[in-house]
Order: sequence, then C-alpha cells, then structure tokens
Amino acid sequence: MSEPPRTASDLKATQTSALALGCLALLMLGVQPLILGALATAGRLDVQLLGLAAMIEMLTLGIVSGAMGALVPHRNLVSWGAGGIVVLVASNLACMEASGLGIVTLRGLSGAAGGALVWIAAGVIGRSRAALRLSGIFSGAQALTQALLAALIPLGAPVLGANSGFALLALAGTLCLAFLFGIPRTLADLPAPEEGHARLSRPGLLGLGGAFFLMAGIVGVWVFVEQIATQHGIASGTISLAIAGSLAMQIVAAAFITWCGPRARPVIALPLICAAYIACLAVMAVTANHVLFVAAILLFGFLWTSSLPLFLPLLIAVDPTRRSAMLLAGAQLLGGSAGPMITGLLATDANLSPVTACGAGLFVISALCVILAAAVKSRP
Repeated sequence: MSEPPRTASDLKATQTSALALGCLALLMLGVQPLILGALATAGRLDVQLLGLAAMIEMLTLGIVSGAMGALVPHRNLVSWGAGGIVVLVASNLACMEASGLGIVTLRGLSGAAGGALVWIAAGVIGRSRAALRLSGIFSGAQALTQALLAALIPLGAPVLGANSGFALLALAGTLCLAFLFGIPRTLADLPAPEEGHARLSRPGLLGLGGAFFLMAGIVGVWVFVEQIATQHGIASGTISLAIAGSLAMQIVAAAFITWCGPRARPVIALPLICAAYIACLAVMAVTANHVLFVAAILLFGFLWTSSLPLFLPLLIAVDPTRRSAMLLAGAQLLGGSAGPMITGLLATDANLSPVTACGAGLFVISALCVILAAAVKSRP
C-alpha cells in the first residue's frame, strides 16, 4: 500500500531527501574531466579507456533508472536507497586502488547504483503537483553540488593525488545516508493504463524521444567544445573561463526556469530553445572571434538547464498517467551517453565540423518529436 506524506513538512522532507539522492547519483557526471583526467595524467587510464569509463557510467545510469522506472513499483525505497549508496561508496573507494579496465568496470557499477537513486528522485518529482518547479530546483542543485565538488578536488590533490575526487565522492555518499530518514517506504501508485492500451502511449514515446535527442545533441557537442575552440585559435585559458561561466549560467537558468517555467508552454518553448541551440552551434562552427565564441558557450549553458526541466510538464500533458515522466531521467541519460558517439562518428582531429552539423540535426529531430507528441495527443 502507498504511503504518501501526510503533512507539508513530510512532503518537503521527502522532496529534499529525494533531490539530495539524485544529486549524489549525478555528481560524478559534472566532474568526469577532472577526475578521469587526473587518472590519465597519473598513467592509470589511457585516452581510449577514459572515454569508455565516462560513457559506461552514464550508460548504466540511464539503463538502470529507465528500466526501474518502467518495471519496478516505487516500494521499499529506503532499502533501494541504502543499497544504492553503499554500492556507490564502495565502488568509489575501490577506484582509489584500481587502474585500466578495473576503473571502467567500477564506473559502470557506480553508474548502476546511481541509477537506483535517480529512480527515487524521478518518482518523487514526477508525482509532485509542482513538477516543473521541483525539476528546476533539481537542475540547479546538480549544478551547485558539482561546482562545489570541482572546487574541492584540487584542495585534496596535494594529499590524495588522483584519488582526491573518488575520496570526496565516497564522503558525499556517506553523508547522504542521513537523507534516507526523509524517504518514505513507498510512493503513491500511478494510474493504471486504459484497458487495451500499451503501457506507454505514442505521445509519451515521442516526448521521451525529444528528450533523448536533445540531450544527445547537448552532450555530443559539449564534449568537443574545447577542441573546436582550439581549432579556431582560441586560447585554452579563455575556454576554461567560458566553461566555468557556463556552469554559472546553468545555475542562473535553474532559478529562471523554477520561477518562470510554469508560465511557459513546452510545445512552443522547446522548439524555440532548439533553434537557439542551433544558433549557438552556428557561431561555434564559423567564428574565431573570442567574444562571440564565449557568448555562444554561455548561452549554451543557460539553454542546457532551461530546456531539460520543460520535458517534465510536456510528458505529463501528453501522458497524464505520468508513466512517461518516470522514464524521463533514463531517456536523458541514455541520450547523453549516445551523443558523443553520434556527433563524433564522422569527425576527425583535423575536422570537427561534423560535430556541430550532427548536433544541429539532433536538435531538429528533438523539436520535431516535441511537436509531434503534442499533435498526436490532441488528435481525436
């Protein structure tokens, strides 16, 4: 039997705890270049395995969170949360002694554990009456916690070296055990699908496709930003500052979407945002002007956090059972893991133009999926 929170304070505790567990699960994704790059510098990971480790963690995150969202009722949440945290902490501690394929395997295990935590967060967010606002807060909290970890990793490096990030991740997981006290044992059941209908509706699948392709475009371009800038002759120091500024813009965007997002119509806002992404890519592809390139990166960061939460109200509108909404995090994570493979398929060290071209194509497909989801839903 479901046990929804009975008071406003219970609800706030549940939401805060769920968002904290979700932030813990996604914490590594924001600092992968720092942590995995340190391992490469220390000779414990070559370039090919570095890319594989980064991809496998996001892939297992997406698969586990998506599969659990589709197949597992939101029951025994405390047990699932405790198990996920313990495995996540253990895998990060084990990474401190590992190298090569051992790192890749452990990152996949950590991603799987994080998938269970994302499933808990998605269940709470998807059932909220203010789902968009809570999703915006979640996006901002991710950016803040990842920025804090990025600032702390260099402080631990003189003592722990390349293991500084893993030690901090393990510490964060241990501290997050306290949030299990705010998690209820079960969440309210979702409405059953209508008799004769599939578990997921066509509008819901189209909406999830839009989320997948948008995230594929974002990550598929973002991982190559520094190389694209270098080909335009832009100094690495300038790009580092621009990337840090992009993170700050993500925090600003989270506040913007939290308070202003409920007034937006996702079926209109998301295609417009996709057009703005394409404009950013056009600037990145052709300009060597430092100011314009940095401005494109800053706007890219703002659009990143502004766009992703809007898929939640879209999915709730086109699939009122909210079953599609439960799969949103998994679809976005899978899209993020597939993005670099898609955009980098035809790219070479000497020619990165296919990256921006493929990225633009992914944004076009995402916009079409959003429009079609709304059109199919509105059709009698």
